[in-house]
Amino acid sequence: MVTRITIARPYAKAVFLTAKATGSYSKWFSILECLSYAVTEDSSKKFFSNPTVSGKKKLDFISSILSSFFDNKEWFELVFLLIENKRLLYVPEIFVQYKYFCENEQGIVRAEIISAYDISEDQSNFLISYLSEKLNKKVELNYTVDESLLCGFKIKYDGFLIDKTISGKLNSLSNFLFKV
Repeated sequence: MVTRITIARPYAKAVFLTAKATGSYSKWFSILECLSYAVTEDSSKKFFSNPTVSGKKKLDFISSILSSFFDNKEWFELVFLLIENKRLLYVPEIFVQYKYFCENEQGIVRAEIISAYDISEDQSNFLISYLSEKLNKKVELNYTVDESLLCGFKIKYDGFLIDKTISGKLNSLSNFLFKV
């Protein structure tokens, strides 16, 4: 099964390469952010997901929004392509992927720590330092508490998971014992 992220990735990569070639990262960020909001807002989402609305009407609607914020019509080709390929509602995922490509280009990785308890600033700084050294990138950390973990923490970054929870250790032990 193909996921929405998988479908969005080539579009995001194309936008990223265009932005890189022209040095217009922030402009494309703003365009995708605005477009993402436009297609996810409740009333417009119904409009864009309605199969009886023509592609031209959808393009005209978006043009009326974006042309008031952005002079250059570079975005027009992207929107036209997304409408033609019935991928307009994938813009939020394209935006997420675009941000990922930009952060990767800048040597930034976003990591999420999920812990059973609050962590101290020293612990947070240690984890940032550890991950930065391990990944050779600047780490930006998001932190959440999940009391269902009971003890320990998980770190998620770039599709990887470091599981240092009690349940994670028990699962590893169980898997090991059943393999023997």
